[in-house]
Amino acid sequence: MYAISFRAIELTASIGIHDFEQAAPQRVLVDLDLVLPARQDGADAISSVFDYDQALAAVKAAAASGHVNLQEKLCEDIIARLSAFDAVQGLEVRTCKPDVYADVAGVGCRMRWIRDGADHLAISELLP
Repeated sequence: MYAISFRAIELTASIGIHDFEQAAPQRVLVDLDLVLPARQDGADAISSVFDYDQALAAVKAAAASGHVNLQEKLCEDIIARLSAFDAVQGLEVRTCKPDVYADVAGVGCRMRWIRDGADHLAISELLP
């Protein structure tokens, strides 16, 4: 198994329970770690790996799918989209709203998903 990571994907999303959050979309930062099956052929071709574009598109689609009140819901939506890919054996997603409080760098949520039957030990070693 191996992992690919995205750090600080910057999105604009309609998220939050407060009136000021519902009045306008806000910045959300997303970190993503995907656990994938071991490469078998060693080829240097996109066809031999999980295409990063699919992961980024799934995260962006989740953020653009309409208002959510909670970061927990956004994390769950991202997991639902990415777990639909057979190649994804596990993932961790972290969201952060960096602009909620002036004196806090960000407020976030973190969730982990592992496919049933996947090698849990190997995945736990790969995910931070």
